[in-house]
Amino acid sequence: MNFKMLKSAFFSICFFVCLTSFPQSYSLQVLIKNQPDKKIILGSLRGDRFTPIDTTEGEVFQRGGLSYIKAEFRLAGSGYPGMYRVILGQTLYAQVMNEPPQQFDFIFNHEDIAIETDFNHAGDSIAVVKSEENKAWFTFKNKERLHTQRLNQLMQFINDPQNSEEEIQEKRGEYNIAMLEREEFINRSIRENRNLFAAKIMPMYHEPLLDAYLSEKERIEAYKNEYFNNLDFSDPALINTTYYTDKVIHYIQVYGKYGLTRQQQENEFVKAVDVVLANVSKNPQVYELVLDYIVRGFERLGLDNALAYIAENYSGSTCGADEKTTLERRLGAQKMVPGSIVPDFTMNDLNGDPVMLSQVLKEKTLILFWASWCPHCCLMIPELKKWLAGIDTNSFEVVAVSLDTSKQEWQNKVFDLSIESWFNLSDLKEWDGETAVAYNIYATPTMFLIDEGMKILGKPLTVKELKAVAD
Repeated sequence: MNFKMLKSAFFSICFFVCLTSFPQSYSLQVLIKNQPDKKIILGSLRGDRFTPIDTTEGEVFQRGGLSYIKAEFRLAGSGYPGMYRVILGQTLYAQVMNEPPQQFDFIFNHEDIAIETDFNHAGDSIAVVKSEENKAWFTFKNKERLHTQRLNQLMQFINDPQNSEEEIQEKRGEYNIAMLEREEFINRSIRENRNLFAAKIMPMYHEPLLDAYLSEKERIEAYKNEYFNNLDFSDPALINTTYYTDKVIHYIQVYGKYGLTRQQQENEFVKAVDVVLANVSKNPQVYELVLDYIVRGFERLGLDNALAYIAENYSGSTCGADEKTTLERRLGAQKMVPGSIVPDFTMNDLNGDPVMLSQVLKEKTLILFWASWCPHCCLMIPELKKWLAGIDTNSFEVVAVSLDTSKQEWQNKVFDLSIESWFNLSDLKEWDGETAVAYNIYATPTMFLIDEGMKILGKPLTVKELKAVAD
């Protein structure tokens, strides 16, 4: 090989290495009709959680005498396949009624994507210009919607007492046929698209095949018993969609009943949780996603008894998952209820001197876990100070445990907030400190009001709740 050929070969190799050393990216182009705002947000999905990836100011685009907004994004080639979401903004009505924004979800599986839609009907007016995945996916969704609408219309007719028994019997037969047709459509779609990511999601549309000749009560019980028969919760790829959490909440809602007391309703939800977790345990990542979703949902609803049951029966059950989460602490926190004893601890104050909790207790002591970087903490502390100024502090103490990692930032914030009179303690280990772990701290601010025997009197979330517990 002469020098020129060697030089050419070397250049080719270098060019190839340079090309492959930069990760490939893919384009997402969205054309929106009737879009009132230029700001468009792109984000990823993981269960019910949305994580923003990018925001762009779309440009006005004219076509056929109509005005559109064109938004363009880049999706990294290293990005995981799954469902992603585009948020277009709120309608005027949604702004007034505080309702969710207009948005739509799509599949990204390492290909360029071009989608058109109408702002006013974002999810139902999708036209896929470019993307094999999304052409198959939205075609499936549109046809499946028609099958489901047909079944709902038939069931509505069957349940209408004004219709004759002869007519109802005829519709029962039609319903059973339509149900089987829907099931065959789903199975056929899976087979035809088996090489696409969309085929992983399609099985999540399976529903129990319930005979229309069953009574309503029999149908509900059969639905509960057969719901998970044709659903597979073992594929971690579907964590990056909404489908696991959607199917779980749909099942739990079946256990909702009118006329029950709060305690009775919580007992019903507990039954649902047992069934759900028994059927999603094949993959530890999926199991953790679902359990975390249930716990957060019950926390928002204030279902303390159901949360206590989950903590008692499922705490420690997610150790197989390979990602670090706050789930175990959420469950552990449910066991730290009023009447239980908090663990003692020793931690250094701002001067570096050790302080033991049990040695500074008063008749009532507030343990406050906070951080200089926590905006909610910095808003709450002045309100707390104002309340403390009006009570007898001879019988009340505050122990403020900071989750900071920088002593300087912690010290500066203590003086900025003028809380030097409190016991200000920190091990500067943020969430990983021994005390933070022992107290199951997963969010700030977190408060414990305890007595001289270190017994929990309350776990107030706000200063208003603290006042009620402390009086």
